[in-house]
Amino acid sequence: MNCNAKKWVTACVACLLFAAPSLAEEKKIIPPTADALSLVEKVKQAYAGVKSMKLAGSLSADFDVAGKTQNKSIAFTSDFQAPASFRHEVVGEVIAGSTGQRLYTFEPRRNVYTSDDLPAKKGSYRQFPGIVGQLLDTQNPALALAVSANSLQDMIDGANAVKRAADTTVNQQILPTLSYTDADGRLVSLAFDGKTYLLRQATYDISAMMRLRGADAVKKALIMVAYAQVDANVAPFAPDHFAWSAPATAREVGADVEPASIMVGKPAPDFTLTGLDGKQVTLSSLKGKVVLLDFWATWCPPCVRSLPEINALYHENQSVKVFAVNVGEGKAAINEFLKSKNLDLPVLMDTDEAVKQKYGIDGIPTTIIIKPDGVIQQVFVGMPPGGKADIQRELTAAKK
Repeated sequence: MNCNAKKWVTACVACLLFAAPSLAEEKKIIPPTADALSLVEKVKQAYAGVKSMKLAGSLSADFDVAGKTQNKSIAFTSDFQAPASFRHEVVGEVIAGSTGQRLYTFEPRRNVYTSDDLPAKKGSYRQFPGIVGQLLDTQNPALALAVSANSLQDMIDGANAVKRAADTTVNQQILPTLSYTDADGRLVSLAFDGKTYLLRQATYDISAMMRLRGADAVKKALIMVAYAQVDANVAPFAPDHFAWSAPATAREVGADVEPASIMVGKPAPDFTLTGLDGKQVTLSSLKGKVVLLDFWATWCPPCVRSLPEINALYHENQSVKVFAVNVGEGKAAINEFLKSKNLDLPVLMDTDEAVKQKYGIDGIPTTIIIKPDGVIQQVFVGMPPGGKADIQRELTAAKK
């Protein structure tokens, strides 16, 4: 999965999802067990009978990586009506849905949206154009099951070691549980209601995936989708319930375009941040010089791999103002990390992530190059294919 239209939960794992070998490719293929296939069939039959649905729950992340802990939660709601109308909303962050003819996403904070034709034939949610399928997979798997032709069979397509796991207990209810490793290397556990066989809880353990991608001291890396409301076959929704049109002021973007990339050719938003040395840096005061901003965090494996390249660019481009903008971490953790990696480039602290949001950044690392006139020359989300050479080429172009 790519880091498109991410909310805070997807943002906290987004840096793991750039090109890297998946765990599934490196493991012996283990076929599904008979009892797992029996549960899959029961779930398929259950969702085949769902004509409408109301869902509500929470999306949470629990991380303890490289000595830094994160534990956050955000609410979501969704409605569904067969055959293909639905609306999913992560409160204040993103709306994704289908009018029955069109798929769309809308980010109110950035006032941008995507729009694509809904496939004429019902199939897997993974086949949706754009990013709607990715959002459902990460944020609302129960809705993904409802909108797919083969529900759980579609979800486990390409998975390894599909098996019945130990039952999960939620609110004193015993939930039959299926576990597997998906194609992205996540260890997935899906817990279903023992009577209705509708999904009640999904847990994604990405610890092994983070270790594979170079993260240090991964003690815990869990993402959970927990459903407080799962009401199937509710009264039909009003005819216009799933209608949607973009606000007049909203801007349409391609589904494969990172929000930060939209800013290329536009003035860089001004900011003032404090450096590790305690001195404040204001971007507007640097006009007349090329500026490189690299947004990163110590817990992000691709950031860990790319920051030495940014450090080298800092030393090789004395006329360029290079800053590593740390996202959301404290001074002690940053200093410890820089010392351990022998890095000495200037670091600014975006402690409350306000500058990250101002630049429309979802995934890290993100590198932004600003021309002397204050206009953004280029945005790289992740290390570019050509690595440091690609960034150097844009720095050279920005000087002209």
